[in-house]
Amino acid sequence: DGPGPQSGIVSFTLPNVDCDELASQMKLGGINLSVTRAAWTRFDMGQRGLAAAVRASPHVYNTEAEIDYLVNRIAAS
Repeated sequence: DGPGPQSGIVSFTLPNVDCDELASQMKLGGINLSVTRAAWTRFDMGQRGLAAAVRASPHVYNTEAEIDYLVNRIAAS
């Protein structure tokens, strides 16, 4: 990709935090996350022994303040 606005998908887990519960908590704060399952990404998650991961999909239309809000809310979880 050349220069210019870009986007990406960020999948993550947190120690001792249920992925579905985290996504539900974030939704209450206006943050839309999804949960991806090992059945949908067998190669990657299977090798790492993960059953699920939380997925954030920041895009060019998200502001830096929105990304900071997401990071701060996750850190507080």
